[in-house]
Amino acid sequence: MPLLIAGLMASSAIVLAEGASGSGTVSIINSAPILQNFDTLSNSTTPSNVLPTGWYLTEIGTGGAADGSYVVGTGSSNAGGAYSFGATSSTDRALGSVGSGTVTPVYFGAKFTNNSTGPVTALAIEFNGEMWRRGPATAADGLTFAYSTSAGSLKDGTYTNLAGLNFASLGNACSAVAGATDGNSSACRTHISRCDHRFVDQSRRFHLHPLDRY
Repeated sequence: MPLLIAGLMASSAIVLAEGASGSGTVSIINSAPILQNFDTLSNSTTPSNVLPTGWYLTEIGTGGAADGSYVVGTGSSNAGGAYSFGATSSTDRALGSVGSGTVTPVYFGAKFTNNSTGPVTALAIEFNGEMWRRGPATAADGLTFAYSTSAGSLKDGTYTNLAGLNFASLGNACSAVAGATDGNSSACRTHISRCDHRFVDQSRRFHLHPLDRY
């Protein structure tokens, strides 16, 4: 686990831990759709770093959970870090995170390789955003999305925001009190889609990631 010196206060240093996991790439073959339901995430072994091929996770912070692994949970815990969310023992999983002062930011996303016969000029992206825990009313929970055609990892390099894919807390419509919620219920999930025409892929490889911003 590498250590980064983040800053200095008087004669003491703030040391951030960084953990990462994931391997491989997601292959783009012409216009064939790419689907991922995250149901291969662990629903029992915890913590775990088993991710779908081409998907990556990076956690940064001073907390011990900034280890690049996710925890299996139902939304009942307020501990910061990445999670495999779902009902107890269910194989229906969702990849997500809980932001906290000791484990933040949390990045998760995918690396795509263009194996089609031409450049990528546009991407149509859609997903179901599920809310598995309601934070305090004063905290506007959410995820921001970005992409890069030159980055070497989820956190390094130049990323361009994709604000149209951002997921914002569903707030009181899901739950009026802080705590676990049912991310599979219609009140706690929303469908988000966007077609982006800014992609002109000369490198044949790019990253796309959401970031837990709160």
